[in-house]
Amino acid sequence: MNLRPTGTPAAILFAAATPILTAFLSTDVSLAEDAGKRDFPATLVVEEPQAETEFVPQIASSGNGDNARQTDLGTELSVQFTDPFAIVLHPVFSFLHPGGNGFQNLETTLKYQLIADPVHEIVFSVGLTNEWSGTGTSRVGADPFTTAMPVVFFGKGAGDLQDSLEIFRPLAATAQFGFSVPTQNKSFYETVSPNGAPSNVLQPNPYMINFAGSFQYNLVYASRNVTSLNVPRFMASLVPLVEYSFNIPAANNGAHIATIGTVNPGFLWCHGDIQIGLEAIIPVNRESGRHPGVRLQLAYAFKTPWIDAPADPPDAKRFDRKAETSDKTSD
Repeated sequence: MNLRPTGTPAAILFAAATPILTAFLSTDVSLAEDAGKRDFPATLVVEEPQAETEFVPQIASSGNGDNARQTDLGTELSVQFTDPFAIVLHPVFSFLHPGGNGFQNLETTLKYQLIADPVHEIVFSVGLTNEWSGTGTSRVGADPFTTAMPVVFFGKGAGDLQDSLEIFRPLAATAQFGFSVPTQNKSFYETVSPNGAPSNVLQPNPYMINFAGSFQYNLVYASRNVTSLNVPRFMASLVPLVEYSFNIPAANNGAHIATIGTVNPGFLWCHGDIQIGLEAIIPVNRESGRHPGVRLQLAYAFKTPWIDAPADPPDAKRFDRKAETSDKTSD
């Protein structure tokens, strides 16, 4: 797998941010539970359903629908301003070979958490995602118009299953569903004519249905809450999962843009407030990509300083806090 663009300024920032944030974020933080004993971790494709503060750098490389090798270096920064409200920033720098380099349009999300049910392990949030024109470059595919997308986020754990089905309690599913609306009905796009000359073509901008989800078997949860499984210690930090993502044209598709999507099997490794994730990128059709790829992610979860939280021992860890708090609640 060719991940050569590690010497670029964006890649240097990506690498430098890891030790800086590690030094800045102490381990004596205290995070609220997502839904009782259930923690919905930061996955690689689907945004987690809860409002929280975290820093998530990621690198992905695969063959895109134009038969070019595309490597994306991105960061997701989510800041929880109040218990139910968070703002998410998602800049991405892309490398195309053949092609050029440049930023994709900046994506921002306003997220408001409506439901956190600890008994049934349910989290539900609503949000608004904007992709801002003028913040990216067209040579890497950034659209020349702004897009607004109302979106809902959902997470459900299986911890409320009856005792006879307790081996399925570590199962969880997350999903997000959005409908993207372009701010311009039509836009000019740069193309190359049959004789090789550049030209601008006026094309309609489609309305899109965007949905994505994940299926997880959380061995961290199993090791703490399903004693009959007797999870080996070396597996007790793993979360095997499969994610999927699809973009479907819904209206104004005069350019006959095809549905695109990927299926992404992989796993997370969780240790305290740090996660590492690795997934394959498997395109579902030629328009989604000509070749499979790989995606690697780090995730740091931490507490927003101005949000009050219960006090914990200085060496407390995220999953330890969740298990202890849930046990007290059940008592």
